[in-house]
Amino acid sequence: MHNVQGYERALSIGLGLASLAYGLHRGDGAGFGLAALGGMGLLRGLTGHCAVKGYLNDPEQELHFLRAELMRLRESVARLGPQDPVVEPPLGADTMVHGFDRSLLGSR
Repeated sequence: MHNVQGYERALSIGLGLASLAYGLHRGDGAGFGLAALGGMGLLRGLTGHCAVKGYLNDPEQELHFLRAELMRLRESVARLGPQDPVVEPPLGADTMVHGFDRSLLGSR
């Protein structure tokens, strides 16, 4: 359900990108907060959906939309899980990569 369109969507993308970049450039706590808000604005513009706007316009419809999105995400995550668990052999002397092992020990 798209409730952000046209100039509002473009403005969300532009301001979201600017806030995200500036916030990360600052690098302090306030900057990271600004970056988070910018990321939310960017997401709002890219998806064309704003949960706050939807809730203010029609709370019941927005809750149904969010519930459907949660179910869709739950199904997607379940599909990402292991389908056929692969049993890997334990690491032994014959399976270790010696160059990697030496790099863990450091140069001596």
